[in-house]
Amino acid sequence: MDPNAALSHARLAASSILDDMDHEHATDPDDVQRLAESFQSIDQWLSRDGFLPMDWDKEEHKPGAGGDMEVGRALSLAIFCINTFMHPDASSDADVAVLEANSDEVIEALVELRSIYEATKRT
Repeated sequence: MDPNAALSHARLAASSILDDMDHEHATDPDDVQRLAESFQSIDQWLSRDGFLPMDWDKEEHKPGAGGDMEVGRALSLAIFCINTFMHPDASSDADVAVLEANSDEVIEALVELRSIYEATKRT
């Protein structure tokens, strides 16, 4: 489960539902279902101690004392990047926008993961 994608889908569905309500249009049942499923996915993820979606994580994720990005953050960004590019049909414009807005951090995350991998190979 990608919490970043789930949050993105929930936001788009909620926006669509609210827009329908503001304009007194019938709400699309698919939007309601997408919002409910996204909420449940995020709730289950966080209940199992999963990391927060990037937009909800208020900490600055700069390299720490050892020069390493938080591993969970690096994994989150790498997985989000891979999922977005491997499954473009399931990736929304919002997913791509998040990736583009965080492209430098995504590259840093992939480099950090590579360095962690190389360090574990040597031990």
